[in-house]
Amino acid sequence: MTSKSTRTQSLLSHHPHLHLPILVSAPLRPYALSPLATAITRAHALGFLSSTPADAHELSLARQTLLPSLPLPSPPAVPHSSDPPHPSPTELISILSSLSQTALPEDPVQIGIGYQIYFSSLPAALRDIRTYLPAAAWLFAWSSMTQLGLWARAIHAATSGRTRVWVQVGTVESALEAVEACCGRGSSSQLSAGESKEGYDLPRIPPESLVLVAQGSDAGGHQLQRSASLLTLLPELFDALSSHGHGYKHIPILAAGGILDSRGAAAALALGASGVVLGTRLIGARELSVPEGFRRQVLEARDGGESTVATRLFDRLRGTGDFPEGWYGRALVNRSWRDVEGGLEEGVVKGRYERFMKRQGEGIVDEEAYGEEGTLVAYAGSGVGLVREVSGAGEIVEEVRGGVEAVLGRARDGLAKASL
Repeated sequence: MTSKSTRTQSLLSHHPHLHLPILVSAPLRPYALSPLATAITRAHALGFLSSTPADAHELSLARQTLLPSLPLPSPPAVPHSSDPPHPSPTELISILSSLSQTALPEDPVQIGIGYQIYFSSLPAALRDIRTYLPAAAWLFAWSSMTQLGLWARAIHAATSGRTRVWVQVGTVESALEAVEACCGRGSSSQLSAGESKEGYDLPRIPPESLVLVAQGSDAGGHQLQRSASLLTLLPELFDALSSHGHGYKHIPILAAGGILDSRGAAAALALGASGVVLGTRLIGARELSVPEGFRRQVLEARDGGESTVATRLFDRLRGTGDFPEGWYGRALVNRSWRDVEGGLEEGVVKGRYERFMKRQGEGIVDEEAYGEEGTLVAYAGSGVGLVREVSGAGEIVEEVRGGVEAVLGRARDGLAKASL
């Protein structure tokens, strides 16, 4: 069996409902809720929830929808607020010991949940995951490799490996560091200056129980500022893992960023990916809980190379300027970005942004909130011009999956004709 076959088989064994080629929905925060995740999973793909303050509710809904014949697990008696959001390894071991006193659900529910871990509460996440047992937890936006290692190993330990850890990476270096944080023995060479080695006291994750999501620079939303396209990232990442040893070559890698249709999916699979992630394309899914103005701006956009920009500006305007250094977000160009680029004081633009956010929170629909002349951010990837209509999430999955073989067939036919 080839390395790619082994990696793909590893995913299929943990997610037996999947059909080939493997498709996954990105945890589009904060819009990917239970309706989208369950619709994706029912289409024999893997749907991800985005982490929100209502994680337990959304996980409960997803479990009820996909496993209606099983009793719903009872929430833990200990409230989340009783633990620090960022526990030390010693505190974390105590939390894990307490959680081990409650029984795991019999079956994992075939959805995942994504966490931006730099600001999320690890004890809260562990209780939700242990209670509702999603099949996967997608981690990204860490403040340090120690933090990533703590989260990954704690989730693995809390669920006895039944919730599989997925880690989003954007470069070969970040991937190797992430694998070491999750699976390695943890030497001081893998730690940032001032970090403690105690983050590695938890048991290692076996490489076959880890999944990497390789995010290319065409992706929408947050990504590493120093990154590469999937065209170069995937081959070099496979080579690096294969030469590293320790079983790392068997870690499944999914491709994310710039994949909107069967052509992009086929290209990523041909580069060796075990599956592909759909993000921007799903802004056109009926089940995504996104403001209509946001969706309309995406549907009207063309030529993502011109109509999107990767910047930290929108984090500063939205009040998420504490996003870890080295990350920025790709979004559609709008009035806010043009005003700041044109020299308008950023504080003035931020004030306007906050007024629109307040009105949106009050349920007021402003036609001018989104769009080229709008104020609020619409995160989207550079393939945004390929999102042209609204349809069901299951239809999108079937369209992308069904076209892959035809795309690869045309490529084979083209090579055969060229050789005549």
